[in-house]
Amino acid sequence: MGEVLGFLLLRFAIIGGGILLLILLLGVVVYALKKAGRYDRAKEVGGKALDYLNERGKS
Repeated sequence: MGEVLGFLLLRFAIIGGGILLLILLLGVVVYALKKAGRYDRAKEVGGKALDYLNERGKS
């Protein structure tokens, strides 16, 4: 039983670590875009893409 519990904890730790790594990577990308002065442009283009996908999904 201890081996199963250990495996589950290891799996959750790996998944949690992966999620934290993705959040950290996203933060670095946003920081780099802000430093380069392109954050607003990227946000605008991303918003347009999301609007397009939402409209496409409704039909």
